[in-house]
Formats: sequence, C-alpha cells, structure tokens
Amino acid sequence: MTKQIIYGTSFLDVAHVERLNQAVLFQQEQETKVLYILPSKAWLTKASELQNKLTYMNFDELASFIIEKVKHEVISISEHERTLFFQQFVDEQLGQFDNIQIKGQSKGLADTYGQIKRLGMELNHVPPALEALKPLFEQYEESILKEKNIYDPENIILLAVALLKQNPLESLKLIVDGFISFNPLQLQMLEACAEVGLEIDMYIPNDQTFTIVEHMRNELRQIGFIDYYRFSEMEEFLPKMVLAHASTAEEEERAILLNIQKSDKAYDDFSIIWADEYADVTTFIERAKSYDIPLQMADKFKVSSSKLSHFIQLIFFHNQFDSKWKLAPLWEQLLAISFCNPLDYTNEKERFIEGDNDHLIEYKEMYEVIVQYRWPKKATFTDYLIQLKQLLEKLKLKEKWRKRLNSEEDLSILKQIAIEYRCYQVLEEKIDQYLEQLSERGLDSISMNLDLFQEWFQETGKQLEIFLERGQNHGVAVHTWRDIGLIKGKKIYVVGMNEGIFPRGQSLRGYVQERDLVEVASEYRIPNHESQIKTQEAFFQQLLLLADEIVFSYIKGMDEEYPRLPSPLLEGLSMVHIEWSFEERMNNKEVSSESDQLEMIAYHSGQGFKIDNQWMNAEFIHYQQNLKYLEAFEEDIEEKHQLKMQKNHVAITSLEAYARCPFKYVMERELEIREPNKELKQISPIDIGDLIHEIIESIYTELKLVGKEFSSVDEEKKEEIRRKLDEKFEELWKDVEERNQEITSLEIRLVKKLWKKRLMNWWFAERKHFWDNQRLPKMKIKQLEVPISESFTLPSGKKLHLKGKVDRLDEDESGFVIYDYKTGQASIDRQEVQSGLKLQLPLYAYMIQKQLTKRGESSKIGYGASYISLRDPHKRASNGIWHSQFVGSQSPFHVSSRTKNQESDWANDPYLAQYQIPKKLEELWQGTFSQYPVKPLECSNFCPYKAVCRVTEEQKERGKNNEF
Repeated sequence: MTKQIIYGTSFLDVAHVERLNQAVLFQQEQETKVLYILPSKAWLTKASELQNKLTYMNFDELASFIIEKVKHEVISISEHERTLFFQQFVDEQLGQFDNIQIKGQSKGLADTYGQIKRLGMELNHVPPALEALKPLFEQYEESILKEKNIYDPENIILLAVALLKQNPLESLKLIVDGFISFNPLQLQMLEACAEVGLEIDMYIPNDQTFTIVEHMRNELRQIGFIDYYRFSEMEEFLPKMVLAHASTAEEEERAILLNIQKSDKAYDDFSIIWADEYADVTTFIERAKSYDIPLQMADKFKVSSSKLSHFIQLIFFHNQFDSKWKLAPLWEQLLAISFCNPLDYTNEKERFIEGDNDHLIEYKEMYEVIVQYRWPKKATFTDYLIQLKQLLEKLKLKEKWRKRLNSEEDLSILKQIAIEYRCYQVLEEKIDQYLEQLSERGLDSISMNLDLFQEWFQETGKQLEIFLERGQNHGVAVHTWRDIGLIKGKKIYVVGMNEGIFPRGQSLRGYVQERDLVEVASEYRIPNHESQIKTQEAFFQQLLLLADEIVFSYIKGMDEEYPRLPSPLLEGLSMVHIEWSFEERMNNKEVSSESDQLEMIAYHSGQGFKIDNQWMNAEFIHYQQNLKYLEAFEEDIEEKHQLKMQKNHVAITSLEAYARCPFKYVMERELEIREPNKELKQISPIDIGDLIHEIIESIYTELKLVGKEFSSVDEEKKEEIRRKLDEKFEELWKDVEERNQEITSLEIRLVKKLWKKRLMNWWFAERKHFWDNQRLPKMKIKQLEVPISESFTLPSGKKLHLKGKVDRLDEDESGFVIYDYKTGQASIDRQEVQSGLKLQLPLYAYMIQKQLTKRGESSKIGYGASYISLRDPHKRASNGIWHSQFVGSQSPFHVSSRTKNQESDWANDPYLAQYQIPKKLEELWQGTFSQYPVKPLECSNFCPYKAVCRVTEEQKERGKNNEF
C-alpha cells in the first residue's frame, strides 16, 4: 500500500489542532515518531503552542535529524562560513586553474557554488557559461566535503538524502503541511523519504486553483505520491479593498497607526503584512510605541546596530589611517561607546583635532590600546577571534559600563548602556562558541585575510539579536506571506505594495544568470523567474479570502510628474483610492498626541491661518515669537553695548567685510569665533596669497627695483628677475609644505606646479605692462606694502579714521597708480563701489591724493587703480578704475576704451560725492557696532559659519540683486 499521499486542505487549516491531535494519537498507538514539517518559523511556533507532543521542523532541520539518526559525524557550516572556506581553498589553489580568474573572487565563487546546489544542479550539468568553474568546484568538494567532512546547508540536505537511501529509517512518519511549492533540494529529500518507504502525509491548499500548486502536485506524483487531493473552492468572497497612495514611508506608517488608533475595532482585529519580507520595521515599532499601539511582535535589536559593532569595525582598519582626520571617527566612536557627556565629548574631540594630548585618562588609555594594536593582514580564523577577544578585554568596556550603571541616573542612558552591555555579552558568547567549535572540529588552521574577517564580523552582527521587549499576547499582528494562513484580523494592511517589490523576481546569487537556467538538464523543475512570480501570485490570491477589508498601500513619492507605481497585481481590482500625505494628515480634525497637535498648529500657522488662542500653549507662543524674530533677519545690539563696540579707527577691509555679510563680520571680527577645524584637502588660499605677496615684495626689494624707472632696467636685469623668481619660489614653498603636511604629496606637487607657472606668467605680464612698456619710460615703483591712513568727516559730522595698506604705488612726475595683487579672480564695477563691497581702490587712491596735496604735490593726478590677478595678470579693463584721459588705444596702461570703469573725476571729493561713498562709509561704520542683520550681499557656499547661519535662498537672491 502506498504510504505517500497528497491531501487537499484549506490554507487556513495549516497545522490545524485536530490534525495535530490525530498525529499525536497515531504516534502513541503506532509507536512511530511523527515529524511535522512546516514552511516558516511562525508556523512552527504556532503549532508547538497548539500541541507540544510532536516534533516540528523545517527541511534543513529534517536533514540534520536524519544525519544524527544514522550517527554520521559531520561539521556543518553556514553560507557565510562557506565563504571563509572558499577563501582558504582559493588561496591554496592559486596557479592551479590558469583558465579562470579566481584571486579575490572567493565570495562570488562561494555564492555561485551555493546557488548551483540550491537549484538542484549536478556539477556534471552546470550551465555552459559556468563550465570553466566545474573543475574548481569539484576540487572544492574533494578537499572540503570529502577530506575534511565539512558540509554547507545545501550539501547537508544532499548528504542526508544519500545517507537515508543507504540507511533507511524505521518507525518514522512525516507530515508536510502548508507548502505551495518545493525547491529542488526539498523535492530530493521527499523523493528519498518515499523511496525508503517512509509514510508521508502531504497537505496542500485546495481553496483556489493555482498554477504553482498544480506544478507541485505533478512533481509529487512523479516521485510516487498518490493524489487524494480534492478541490474545495471557498465561497466567493470579495472584501472591501482600498489603495492608499502614500507620499513617503513615514506618512504610510503614520496613517496606518492613526487609522488603527481611531478605529472602534480591537487591536486583535488588525493584521499587517509587509510586501517586502526583508523590510526594516524598526521605525514602525518605535512609532507604534509612541501611539501606544501594542504589537504581537517582539522588539529586537541587532548587534550590528550597536555602538560596540561600529566601534570594532573602525578598530579593524585604524592602522591604515594616516592622519588625525581619518582617526577622528574612531575617537568619536570611542567617546560614544564610553557614554561621554556632551560637554566632555566636545572638549575631548577638540583636543584630539588640535593635537592636544591632555585627555581624560580613561579615554587616553583606551585610545592607546587601540592605536598600538596591529591586525595582521592574514591569519587563521582562530587567531583573529582570539585577538578580537583579547582586545575587548584590554579595553575593559564591561567594567566601565558596570560602574556607569551603578552611578547613572538618566533612564535613557541607562537603557542604552544596558543594550550595549547585552550586545557585548552576546558577541562574547558567539566568539567563545566559534573558538570551541573550531577546536573540536580540528579547524584551527583555517586562514583568511582581514577583509574577510571584517565581513564575517559584519554578517555575524546582523544575525545576532537581543530582545528588548517581547511581543504582546493581544495587539496588532504582523505577518509574512509564508504564514498568511495565521492571519485572523478583520482588517489587513499590506504595506509597501510597490511595483518591483511584490511580486519580486527570482534573485540569483553569485555568477548564475536567469538565462543559464534554460540550458540546464535536470530531473527536477528548476525554479525560475516565472515560478517565483506564480508563487507570490498564489499568496496574493489567498490574501483576498482572509478579511472583511484590505488596505494596500504603496509609496507614490513626491514627484507628481514621475510617480512611483503600485504592484501590477492590483490592476483591475475594484478599490477605493485614498491619499496619505503630510498635507492630508494636517487637515485631519483629530490628533492623537500633543506633539501631533503642535505639529498641526505649526502647519496651519505657517499657511497663514489665524489660530485661536485656546490652542496656543506657552511653548508654541514662544516658538512663534522666535520664528517672527528670525524671519526679520535682524540682529540689533542694545544701545548700552554699542558705545563699547564702537571703533573710530577702522580698516577699509573691515568695512568691506561688513558690507559682504554683517553676520559673518560679527562672528569673525567681533566675537572672534574661529573657523571649525577640518581636514586640509587643499592648500589654504591665505597661504598662497601670503607666498605670492612675499615673493613679489622680496624680488623687487632685493634686486633694488623699487624707485627705478622702468626704462632704466636692462635685459640682463630682467632675466635675473626671472631666475630669482624661480629660486625664491622654491625657497619659500618649503614653508608652505611644512604648514600643509596633512595634504597628499601629489596634491602639493600639482598646486606647486600650477602656481610656479602662474608666477612666471605674472612676470611676463609685468614686463609687458611695465618694464618693456615704451609708453611709461619715467614711471617707477614708488613703494611696496604702503601703510596708509586718513581722517574722514562723515555726513553726520563725526570723524572716522580709515586705514589700510596699498600693495604697490607707482609714480612719475605727473601722477600715480595704485595696484593690489590678488591670487584669485579680481574685478570691480561701480555698483560694487556704491554698495561698499569694493572700497579699497577708490579710497586708497583718494587718500594717496590727499597725502600728495599735503606734501605740496597737488599737481599730480590719479591715473587709476587696478587689481592684478595672478590668474590673469595681463587683464586690466575690468580689473580697475581709470581716469578717462588714460583710456583708449593710446592708453599708456593698455586699458581698452571698452572699459566701463572710466571716470572724469577720480581720487577726489567729487568722485566720492558722485557715488555717495561718505554716506555709505557712515552706514557701514554705524552697522559694525549696532546691528548685524542676516542680509549678505555675497554669500559663499563654503562659508565656515554656514552651520549656524539662518540665511535663506531668498535672502541670498536679494543680496545678489542689491535689494538690501
């Protein structure tokens, strides 16, 4: 009589209590052990709760059971551990397989091998595209499986199949329940069990007609099952269906929780399925807590998310970091894992960045332990584990945490420390477990590199979990597709039903491609993209029979022109469409918490609605007042402080800085707040500017060219200047390198080459405009770095003493020109003068003219004033302001007639009055000690005070348009 029978049953009756009780009765009466095989962990848990006198397992556990029963000693390893063995195996086999590249490919090769085995392929029948790997895989099986007796998950099942055929088990019955398809390895296991005569009851769903189930029935009949399956279609039932278009994942989760909270139904009446079974539901669990909604789901914490895990991963590679900036994250994590208080954290980090070694002793000791530790690039797995354990012991983290637990009063910090402490314990237990297993199995010599060990650590951290809170007995149930029959709720939320998420095609590992499966010969059906989709479609059809109401939600996104799409399975269904967005939530008439209420009031207030005072608590009124103040962008200084801050001697550059951005001015010049320390990635423009100015001044001074008429300098002298430039640059560049040791040598070489070229180009331009210029025979450099000051009477009658420094003053018997060297781009226009952004050239020229008049040289006039940019030293037209007499084709200064910056009045009172410069001077000066509005005329994206500035894009635009 056939002992392997297929029965039809409702998917809602998987592991039904009557069936479980009958199995117990059979086990007792027939003295035959019954193994109950179920498809998911949730089903295994549920079945054991209903009836605890049976043994429940999945197919992997069935394989281990068979191997144990026939007393065959094997060493089982996980998929990730298989990668470690492949690493060692590949290293040993380098040079043996010249036709393929295997170096550095251990993970890809391990995944490919595992995928081939999962698909039920024999190595003799691998796809043609992978034929070259066959000798490597055959050698792996010979070395690892046969010689070392080490088996990975797929080979454990294949070994169990082979052992069962050789050693048939007696007094054993299988009940397989709840599956809608089998993979090739599971089919091989079932075929072996049938072949040796084990009794098998197979229960498969008969509520609906599914293609995938029909395939499964055919496969089971082919391996000897008799089909007692009877189709028993459920009464036609169509639930109310809703499709929610969510703008974001947050709005999707909030809407679900708010709807559950407002409902009259009990929490047990709700169930949730995530369309993506691998979705991270951490934020949902936290949000459910904030809404006081109980979940029938344990709150777990992965070790990989702990501060400890992040800390260890940084430790692995600290000896590859070649600067304090690359070590800074390690120091930050050290402070974090020590639960350093915020003030100490700030001070300790500042000391570290500044190279100050005066750290608190507990942090200093830990850091020294870490930086002195050296990880070998390659070692045995055992050695790496021992080193990790020893390092953690030297850091004395558990001892520090125990002390802190006894002294800390802040409950939130206590909870964090407790979590880290438990993660440490779990990790320590895992390390000890591995060391014991490796020793027992004689695997102490397994070698790997540091990258692979770090990958093992990451993977292990993802698998290790600690329980923060157990699931509630009564509450909202959370399910996966595989345990869909467990759903009891009257209303189901299916979350994340986006196109590409559900249904999702088959994901193949390693180098196996979907197209390879077409060419494979196998006695078992190879799972492919189509069968994967069919399985998910079956789950979806079962879902429609479960509840009175089903709400499907997907994330539409914020882009109306290119919205994301819902699952194609939802097409054609009659559904009510709703929107879940921030705006929709803000327009609800009810709120669930004070924070939600405050958020709603803030939203409507921002939209311009008037809020009744009864809803305005003190916190919100204070917030609104602050917002109103911030939106004015004004920062006025109280009168009692203004007199202290007033300065009557002011640098012109200081007034320009105020004009550019009053807020930056006060941060930089009045409060003297330093720029944040940051990693040097390029040489400072200030260093370059100082270098160039020093070279130019020293060359002209040392070669005694100051005071010499341009025409009097011969060619030999000019050539000497060029040589001297090169020598001086090399000499002074050493100081630049010394100050910028953090920057890579390549970057320094490139910058050096660039500025050396620019300096030579500058000299060529100097020759053209000055030393070789036949139109300026009597002109000479009068002075370099000329300090200058002058008193001004402002429109209010107050006196202001202005000071500055002129880079270069040129003179002849009739007039003068001033020049200002710039290492960046340089230009000037009338609007910049009027706004106060560019005051140096006109005021310096005016002050020089005043001094000449005082010396009795009033006949000398100002020819002009110009920036000389080292980036474009030949340029003159838009770089300066010129007297109109000296512009045009005959201009001795090579200034084109097209220049807009030509003035008939220059360096005199009429010029200042024309552009209202005295008025602007008083306005800027008054501002430097009375108000610092956030109204920049120029706003750099690289401003060091950006993090604390409240400037808006609108304010920036207004500044550019000179609207202030």
